[in-house]
Amino acid sequence: MTTIQTDSITTEKLCRALGIGQDKVDAWVLAGMPYIRDCDELRFDPSAVAEWLLSTGRAKRARVVQYRRQVAEHFGCALRTVAT
Repeated sequence: MTTIQTDSITTEKLCRALGIGQDKVDAWVLAGMPYIRDCDELRFDPSAVAEWLLSTGRAKRARVVQYRRQVAEHFGCALRTVAT
């Protein structure tokens, strides 16, 4: 008997959360993304997936900006258009 983690999510929820399609998830599973098999369904631990994406270079850690100037530079807009 397999015990499913209560915080694991379905493939559908993973796709929605990451804004990707089923084909991308399938490719990542083949490439080694961690998953849990629940009968005929795959489930994913969000923390394990995030760590795998970072460790394989498929995702980058979010950069926290502290100044309006950094926000303007990131989005390529004028400083005056960034709210205070």
